[in-house]
Amino acid sequence: MFHPVVTLLDAGGPLFLVAILGAAGLIAIPIIFVIEAAVMLALKWGPVGRTILDSIMMNLASTLLGLVGVCSFLYNAPNFDLTGAILFLVITWIISIAVEGIVLTLLKRHPKRKTWLTVIAANAASYVVMFVFYMVMQSGIIQF
Repeated sequence: MFHPVVTLLDAGGPLFLVAILGAAGLIAIPIIFVIEAAVMLALKWGPVGRTILDSIMMNLASTLLGLVGVCSFLYNAPNFDLTGAILFLVITWIISIAVEGIVLTLLKRHPKRKTWLTVIAANAASYVVMFVFYMVMQSGIIQF
């Protein structure tokens, strides 16, 4: 079964992973930031320093908002089958895109089209990696 709280990886999930996995959960936070910054660099967002700063800002915003979501699920989180898990993942992906897109749009560094395409690509990359990690954990190959 799939527990949705763990899938809030980008939209608050790193903080939840720290609570659940301890020090191992700390790995999720920089990995998300690095994956998304790497995608932003590949899409020529800007100089390395500015790209990393923008990645940190957008991810902190979605992580803080996601923390509210995590707290709301802590006591009543349902278990989903794989279909429910995928649906939940898509919903949190959309929330992350919305929050991070707004943050980068407010910075006014690029035209809106480039901003939103960059956010979609960055989140697609990080969510694929996180979903694979979660599925590996669910398979029992890695246990915390």
